[in-house]
This record gives sequence, structure tokens and C-alpha cells, in this order.
Amino acid sequence: DRSNARHYSESAKHIEDFIRRSATNLKPIYLNKNPRLYTIRDTFLKNLKPAVYDNLTLIWDIARRWPQNNEIYPLNDVTMTHLIQALKSEEIISAKNAPKGTQLKLLLTLKGNQKVIFKPKWYDRNVIIDGPVYSGKDRFNSEIFAFYLGSLLNRRWTPVTVGRKLNMKEIYHKAERTLKKTMTVAYYENQHGNDCFFFLVEHYPS
Repeated sequence: DRSNARHYSESAKHIEDFIRRSATNLKPIYLNKNPRLYTIRDTFLKNLKPAVYDNLTLIWDIARRWPQNNEIYPLNDVTMTHLIQALKSEEIISAKNAPKGTQLKLLLTLKGNQKVIFKPKWYDRNVIIDGPVYSGKDRFNSEIFAFYLGSLLNRRWTPVTVGRKLNMKEIYHKAERTLKKTMTVAYYENQHGNDCFFFLVEHYPS
């Protein structure tokens, strides 16, 4: 509701103000810009900007070879721009329940037989969840942020994560039998002309 939204907005502003105040106490050495700042920034943005591609199979093959003992993806690989675009746009071939966990997650197969995990949006981006890190439901935007922050800090240990809107009618029609059994479609008139989908989450012991 509006009161909660206002509370979350005020909490976010409080955190931002705290960070800004703390920054004024940094030693001068930390306030000097790295002379390579703009070069690093431009390279960073260039390598994470979605870009068109020709060979989807090659993109999936390259990405599957990326993970190493100390990183999930390499530094400054142009294929990342194509991979991000593919994850955001490639056709969904099938959908089923993810095999583990206690929250709703879908295991999608994209064109080219690439499997990905989809986590739904539960909260607006400005919502702050009180309590330990595992409080509340999964936050998809936090995982997107972690991916980009890890790239920026050269800590490439988080999965490649993108935001994507799904057409739930498409998911319903492409869902495997076990997933479709957990889905209920409510058809009703509303101002947006949307249908409502309900999922029954299958719980697994942790």
C-alpha cells in the first residue's frame, strides 16, 4: 500500500544519505579519480551492452566453456554482449518447475537447447526487506545487480543474469505436464485486459 511504499522510499533515502555522509570521511587518496576511470568505464559498458548476433549455437557453446575454478565468465569477452541479448530475447521452447528450492522458479529451455532459471518479480525495486538476507522471497533485481556489481569489481563469481518479461500465456501453452498441473488460469475482465495465472509451488526439504 501507499504507506509501505513511502516507508520503503524513506528507508532507501536514509541509506543513501548515510553513504554520502560516510564518503566525506574518506582519506584523500580515495577521493582522487583513477586516470584510467573513463577507459575502464567505457570498456565495462561496451562489454555488457546487448548486441545483435548471427550464430546462436556458437554463443551458447562459448558461454558453456566459460566457467573456471575462480570465475564464471571471463573479463572483457565480446560474446557477453551477444549472450545478454540472447537471454533477453530468444524463443522459449519449453518450461517446467525448477527441481530444487521452496520458492517459485521455472526451468526454461531456450532455442538452441539452452536451459535457464527464471525467477518472478515479487516486489517493486524500491522495497527494502527487513531481517536477515534470506528474509522474504527471492529478489530478481538483486541478482541482476549482483551480476553487474561483480563485473564492475572484477569479482566474476555471480551467474549471468538479465531482466526479461514473459508472456504467461506462452508459458502455459509450452509448460510441461507437471508444471501445467500446478497452474490455474483465472479469466476475468480488468482495465488492462489481462489474465491472471496462479502457481502451486512444490516444496522441497532444504
